[in-house]
Parts: sequence; structure tokens; C-alpha cells
Amino acid sequence: MARAALFAHFGDERRTRRAAAEAFALDDARDSRFAVRLGSWALSLLELSLDRPAAALEHVRPATAEVRASGVEEPALVNSFPIHAEAAIACGELEEARELLDWIEERAVRLDREWALACVARCRGLLAAARGDEAAAVAAFERALAEHARVQYRRFDLAHTLLAQGETLRRFKKKRAAREAMEAATAIFDELGAELWSAKARRELARVSGRTRAAGLTETERRVAELVAAGRSNNEIAGELFVTVRTVETHLTHVYAKLGVHSRTELVSRLAT
Repeated sequence: MARAALFAHFGDERRTRRAAAEAFALDDARDSRFAVRLGSWALSLLELSLDRPAAALEHVRPATAEVRASGVEEPALVNSFPIHAEAAIACGELEEARELLDWIEERAVRLDREWALACVARCRGLLAAARGDEAAAVAAFERALAEHARVQYRRFDLAHTLLAQGETLRRFKKKRAAREAMEAATAIFDELGAELWSAKARRELARVSGRTRAAGLTETERRVAELVAAGRSNNEIAGELFVTVRTVETHLTHVYAKLGVHSRTELVSRLAT
């Protein structure tokens, strides 16, 4: 499970799924339910990294329910809650997210758990943004960063908060502040080697900066390139775009030629620079 969690943070889809599958198989033999908690959390983080909030929510719900049913009061042991809340918000399940955040926050405040308070505030910011409440969203992200300043570790979560803040500020037309938050997030993700999140942050930064790394591409070619950068396989891209794998391969060949790259790795690098 430790491998699954590590690979999920790096954005290595193949290794995350393989490690999680091995852990589930071992845990089935013991019937300890341990893998339900940690394995589902790792897979949900991976799915969120791949911009698949519905799949993330499907994985994370059992993990969160398992911990809450066990009577746990320590927020740090409910490590799935930020992914759960964010995925629920992205899927429009706002009440589900609010209820979970209320449950966590009561315990985080009572026990003064800065990491949990930071993640709760980040998700409150996303929740407020989903409801169109700019003032509440901005204030929530400010609280989140204040709590992160007390943590002094968990830098992945700090970068996650900065990216979410930047995305929200961009939505509310605060371009300069959005750019600063996204640049800070990108720097941390790069430092940590979190490739999928680095790519995500760069895509958002390009949007707020009004620049494009894919000039000359058709709309379909641009979409294929973005999905490759998000870590999708050709089969997955074909399913998402409702075309054949051969069609995806053809579009990808055109993308390579237009952008002057020769591999998926070079493509991701080109789109990120």
C-alpha cells in the first residue's frame, strides 16, 4: 500500500494500479479491511490526478465510510477526506462534501490538527466557488494557507491548495493572483516529481496567461494532446472521444509532426513549457 500511495503521488498510473491490486489480494487473505482504506485512497488520488472525479469518488467513498464506521476521531487517520470532498464537489455532490467537511472540521478544531484544518479550508474554498460565492472562497483559501504555514510538511497538499486557489481566482477573473498561486504550485510539484500535477498546474497557468502551447493544432488534435499530457492511454482517449484507437494514433502522429516532437514524454514537456 505504501508503494501504491507513493506512485499515486508521482502520477505513475501503471505502478499505482499494480501495487494496489497486490495489496488488495494480500488483504483479502487476511480480511483486515486495511487495503480498503489505504488502497482506495491511493486509487482515488490517482483518478483525481487524471481528472476523473467520478472514478475518484467511486473509489474513495468506501475508504471514508470504513474509517468513520470504525469510530475513529483522529482526522489524520481519515486521510481520504480531502480527495473525497474535492471529487464530490467536482461531481456536483455538494451536500455530500459539506456533510463530510463538517464532520472532519469538528474533530480537527477540537484536536487542533493543522493539516486537516488546511485541507478542510481548501475544500471549503472549492465548495464556495462551486456555489458562486467569491468572498467565501477567497477567505477559505486564505485560511487554508495560514494552516499550511503551521504544518511544515505535506508539501504536496500545500501545492494542491495553491493550485485550487489559482483555479478559483482565475474563475473570478483575478488573473495576477491566480498566476502567482499557480506558479508556486508548479514549483512545488516539480520539486516533488509529481508529474501529473505539474502538467495540470502548467495547463491551468497557460489558461490564465492566455498563452497556448498547441498553436496550429485542430481542436481534436489539441484535445488528444491534452489527454496524452494528462496520462491517458490511446485506448482511454479513444473511449473518451468516441473514436477508434487508429483515429487517435493518426491524430497523435499529426500532433507530433506539427509540434516537432517524437514521443509522449516530449509532447508533455512541450505542452508544459
